[in-house]
Amino acid sequence: ITVLRNPSGDLANVKSVTNPEAAAGGSDAETVAEVKQRGPQSLKHRQRAVTGEDFRWLALEASGEVAQARCLPTRNPIGLPEPGWVTAVITPESTDAKPTPSPTLVRRVRDYLEDHALANLSEVNHICVTGPAYIEVTVTAQVEPSEPEKADEVELAVLERLETFLHPLQGGPEREGWELGRDVYLSEVYAEIEAISGVDHVAAVRLLGSLQQHRLRLQQSGGVRRAPFTLPVGAQVSTFDERIKLLLAEPVL
Repeated sequence: ITVLRNPSGDLANVKSVTNPEAAAGGSDAETVAEVKQRGPQSLKHRQRAVTGEDFRWLALEASGEVAQARCLPTRNPIGLPEPGWVTAVITPESTDAKPTPSPTLVRRVRDYLEDHALANLSEVNHICVTGPAYIEVTVTAQVEPSEPEKADEVELAVLERLETFLHPLQGGPEREGWELGRDVYLSEVYAEIEAISGVDHVAAVRLLGSLQQHRLRLQQSGGVRRAPFTLPVGAQVSTFDERIKLLLAEPVL
């Protein structure tokens, strides 16, 4: 709030100031280890994005808010192979369960990459910047506590540890975050649970992901006809009750 006073000391004008978006752009100072990583890469790309690794490091340099970046060469905005496109996936610094970049951050990184990319990409707007697509992971575990009377405490400890372990930026085996695209292994989940004080042993563990790949085959049977038109790559198909939805990675002719 800015208050202006006239010479007599009375309030002359009051203006309200609001922020349409949350404040952003700040970041912690670089550590020595981070400088040692960034320095050689800066000398290598020399502020020009040519290779996928160049795009990744320039995306990190575009803003201190970017915690992780990955370049997907020849990938269009929906993630499918297409020559002449570059997609950069960025993860912002955040404690949210699913860190997602703001539109402002996406624009800032895209503009920065376009300024440093080859003209054939910048001029045709074939640089896409987006946030990560998260895969929901469900862990079902049967845990035997060392002391049965403390089963509730052990259950809570297991839930808290797994939530931290699976966090995109704070989790991972080394608690340094998950590399974009890295798989989660069942053995790692076992190790996390068994490391908890009060756990005697893990009887069983199941690890389920929300994203799976299937080969879709359509055939005429039972009076049901095939689609009278081609279903293009990227089209979404679903059952009538929409309980199962699929995104086509290949066209269905």
